[in-house]
Amino acid sequence: MSSLLHDTVEIIKSEGFTGPHSLVFLTRYASLAEDGNLLRLIGNTLEDMSTMEESAALAYAYAEYYEASGDSGSEFCFAAADYILSHCSEDDRMLAAAYVKCARAFGREDYLEKASELLADNERTAGNAAFSVIAFLEMFRATMNRKYLDTAKSMADIIEKNFHGIFLPEDSYDLDRPSMNSAIAVMYDELARITQEPKRIKARERQNSFIAKLAEKFPTKVTFGLCALLADEFEPKTVVCRFKGPELPETLLSLISFYSPVTEVIAESAEEDDISVESGAKYYFLKNGILEEIAGL
Repeated sequence: MSSLLHDTVEIIKSEGFTGPHSLVFLTRYASLAEDGNLLRLIGNTLEDMSTMEESAALAYAYAEYYEASGDSGSEFCFAAADYILSHCSEDDRMLAAAYVKCARAFGREDYLEKASELLADNERTAGNAAFSVIAFLEMFRATMNRKYLDTAKSMADIIEKNFHGIFLPEDSYDLDRPSMNSAIAVMYDELARITQEPKRIKARERQNSFIAKLAEKFPTKVTFGLCALLADEFEPKTVVCRFKGPELPETLLSLISFYSPVTEVIAESAEEDDISVESGAKYYFLKNGILEEIAGL
């Protein structure tokens, strides 16, 4: 396991949380590392935030924790996230992504409608480029509508052409909000995993290398960007996906990426009762666009 990620976690635990973006990173790390103690610490921190900052990144963190904890005691997350989203400024560049993240976590269709309104504002999405791409990818996962993935890819191409993924120093670090550099790392990571396109994978590797160098100097100031490095540091889980029909469903990879950032996918066409069990693998069957775990395996 990377000492960079582990050391960053220990620094945050000893010095205190540096912002909502650090809670997102810690939650993903705790979930992948299966660190129950760290997850409980995050939950206690979120629950104790009686004076909440009206930050979309914090609402995103509540949804991230709710998905990771699987604990009925984390239901406080919904009320907190709902309050934050209703009081956030529409200038908050992570707002659209937070609405979609919370829509998926808490089952709120009205959040998806609000996110659609925000993403329809062309001037706003262009001004928040990488954050908008993340939001469009979240919308793709939530709706399985290909147009959102195509829009995300087009916007990422513009970012790549104009900036090669690296922004100016004043937006290099996560301070009171995630930086554009960190957002670009997360953007490339998600695009690479969903599309498996070589150019996306190459861009991901380059941006992750850049983020790692920043983190070596200031580990707690690029914590949102470090989310993109997690998939390289944990053993992939094996998931076997069965689906009816001869062709691999277009949505399968995005569905898998919803369940885990580090999943090794074995996709096979088969009837539900035609299962050859592979040791250590979880089995899912694709039904009406939803991956359902097959009981008894």
